[in-house]
This record gives sequence, C-alpha cells and structure tokens, in this order.
Amino acid sequence: MALKFTSFPFTIFIILVIASTFFHISSAKGGLKREFFIGLTIKDPKVVEIANFAINEFNKKAGHNYILKQVDGVETVTFTSGTNYELFITVNEWDTISGGHVAVVFVGSNNFKKLISFDGKFSSIKN
Repeated sequence: MALKFTSFPFTIFIILVIASTFFHISSAKGGLKREFFIGLTIKDPKVVEIANFAINEFNKKAGHNYILKQVDGVETVTFTSGTNYELFITVNEWDTISGGHVAVVFVGSNNFKKLISFDGKFSSIKN
C-alpha cells in the first residue's frame, strides 16, 4: 500500500510536467494564439490595397488581365506572425465581369505580402 500512495503523487507530477511542456511548445509555435479580428469593411483602403495586390500577383502568374471591380467580403485571421486575409472579390477582364473569386493573402511584418491562393469560377493558381 505504501508503494501505491507514493507513486500516485509522482504520476500526477509527471502528467503535469508533460502537459505543461506541450502547452509551452504549442504557444512557442504560434498555436493557441489565434485571434479572429472583426472590424474591417469592404471599403477599407487597406482591404482594397490587399485585393489589388492579390489580383496583380495572380495576373503575373496566370497571364490574365483581371481588374478589381469590387470587394464583396473580407475575413481575417490574425496570428503572431501576421494576418491572413480571405477576400471575396468580383473582377473585370476585358468586357466580362466575374464574381465568386476568393483570394487568400498573408500580410506579415514590415507589410510583407504573399498570395497564398486565388480561386474562382474560371481559374486557380498553384504555388
């Protein structure tokens, strides 16, 4: 019986150490620090700038001539390393207007931008 009593606190101690280690590693890698940011509007100049960046990058890679018609929606997810912008956009190419495009752009520190994806009814981009 004495062995069971002394091993129980030791077992609890080991479990706490392991759990603490996992939480610390997760926190260091940016996990558990995700925040949802609400407050940007589709007319916000920063949103329009990021949408234009996404379209310009897509045009370079896919050979299209898309021009931003309007931003239909925006969702953001902020991490410790930067912010992902998911933009729902309508574009104009020549005389054709096409909606339903979704662009995901990562904006990091020092205003670093990277087009993660651009999907729509007619085309998609591969990184």
